[in-house]
Amino acid sequence: MRHLHTLSLGLFMLAIATVIYGSLSPSLAPPGGGIIDKFEHAGAYGVLSTLALLAFETRRRQIAALAFLFLLGAAIELAQGYLGGREASALDQAANSLGILIAAAGYFWMTHRQGLRSIVRQFP
Repeated sequence: MRHLHTLSLGLFMLAIATVIYGSLSPSLAPPGGGIIDKFEHAGAYGVLSTLALLAFETRRRQIAALAFLFLLGAAIELAQGYLGGREASALDQAANSLGILIAAAGYFWMTHRQGLRSIVRQFP
């Protein structure tokens, strides 16, 4: 299990760097916005959240990582307001937040369910 945490942490760091670069590089600015853009935001932050949840073992660190991702998304959106070819968007931040929430809800539900199964298996 330790290898999963280590691999997830490495992928988490790589994914963060990729999201920051892709979000702040003017040459990678997507044309227009639209609903597809919001799915991309939610998907990216959902993947980041899943990697963070797998990388950190304690709930406290997992919650801190999710809070960090929320703040990272907000900081990127604010920074985009100052960049040429980019603009800050509250809807993008909402999509980022939705991706975080969906990933966290799914992860916590699955781990809670798994925990209940292991308890039930202990009794004949």
